[in-house]
Amino acid sequence: MREGETGRDGFPVLAVVALAVLALALAAFVKGPNHDEYWTVFYTDPRLGMAQAWEWWSSDTGHPVGYYALHRAFASLSSASVLGGRLFNLVPLAIFIAFAFFTGADRAQRNYSRLLAVMVLVSHGTIERFAQHRAFFIGVLLVAALVIALQRGFADRARAPVLAGLAALAMGLLALFNYPSLAAGLALLGAAVFVQLLSRRFAEASWIAAAALTGLAIAAVSMWNSYGYERVQLGYWVSAADFALNLAAVGATAVLANLAASAFALRGGMAALRGFDARAPIREWRSEDRFALCLALSILFAFAGFALINFATHAMAKRQLVAVVPLIAGLIANLALRVPLQAREYRLIVLSMVLSIGGALLLLHRQPSFRYFAPELAAAQAECPGYTIHPVSLTALTGAPKTLNARHQDLALDVGYDDIARRYRLTLDRATRGFDARCGGAIWMESAWIESPYPPAAAVAARIGFTLTAQQAASASLELYGSSLLIRVPPDAASAD
Repeated sequence: MREGETGRDGFPVLAVVALAVLALALAAFVKGPNHDEYWTVFYTDPRLGMAQAWEWWSSDTGHPVGYYALHRAFASLSSASVLGGRLFNLVPLAIFIAFAFFTGADRAQRNYSRLLAVMVLVSHGTIERFAQHRAFFIGVLLVAALVIALQRGFADRARAPVLAGLAALAMGLLALFNYPSLAAGLALLGAAVFVQLLSRRFAEASWIAAAALTGLAIAAVSMWNSYGYERVQLGYWVSAADFALNLAAVGATAVLANLAASAFALRGGMAALRGFDARAPIREWRSEDRFALCLALSILFAFAGFALINFATHAMAKRQLVAVVPLIAGLIANLALRVPLQAREYRLIVLSMVLSIGGALLLLHRQPSFRYFAPELAAAQAECPGYTIHPVSLTALTGAPKTLNARHQDLALDVGYDDIARRYRLTLDRATRGFDARCGGAIWMESAWIESPYPPAAAVAARIGFTLTAQQAASASLELYGSSLLIRVPPDAASAD
């Protein structure tokens, strides 16, 4: 390859960085908001007193307090909002890009970290998590940084202690921000310790083990802080079959994140097998072979760990599993670079990025969200100002809230309803349970979990607390998109005439 075609180290750095940042920033605007994000906005409102805020953060037992504390500080400088929280992800993104794209002792290390970063950043799961005001995106970046640090430590024993220190920092941050990502990090470090022990590199194994223990110690303190609070009630139940499907889907997004890189990985893997001596002891393997084994084991450990967590909690939805993406991407990058890539192959990687980004943004735009019914409601109210929109709380279906978390779920919903009402200029009616005879109206409920086959609209309306006339009951219709529920109540025919 001629120098200058794709940058001094062979990688089209500027094109890749620009594409990744553009894709993620666009995702923040394309994806609609959801209940979890409004929960974050509610919990990071700077008007809350710190004592009350700390109690609330601690009571959210499935999440460490670090993300809430960070965004409470950020909101105090501006204001708490879904879009602001999403765009704040540009800060950790910039730090990760600087680490992955512009550091590394040699060309091989830089090309590895850059290809890994490409696959992680344009994976559908990562783009989706960037466009969510929660801690999952930061978790993915920290796990990816762990992969890069370990790869460099395997390749350069002299720098292993410093890189283990970086790993300890990443594990500490994972323990403060996101437990599922911490589990993926532990799987990676556990695999690294195992491989280093087999390689008789006991000093390196001890440094990596110390990094893992750092994360475990901080997580233990965080969980102890939440001990005694009621467990957050989930609106879903992930069965073993659903978990397996979720894991397969997330794994597929990592493989499909860059079709060109995955194809090159297949080629590189075959080349590596041809030159591999299975009889040689692991300590005599090349560093890239030992690290490939580490990554393969880490994927297995992560899958097993997540399966155990889901068995205990039934809470491992797709967003909880996205931290495996850097592990899979790391293995693909390891294999893809076994055969030196040419300039045209790097161009194929960039083209694959564009395809992956386009597909991810299209899927995000169509995702269920708070705004799904908003254009319809705005048009109906503009046409007939008496059109009544009743936003409904979760406890309208489940009964009066008996716990702090149940009350907070309703309050977070109200934050979301009010935000959408401001954006689309809707007038909401929480005070009454009736409908304008001339204009009709709608019952609007987010995070509504109703199993199919759906009951008649009138029956659901009655369960929520609305009594419809015989004519309204006969003509009302129900639509559920994702967890967004809308019951349409047409105007009274006689009044309309």
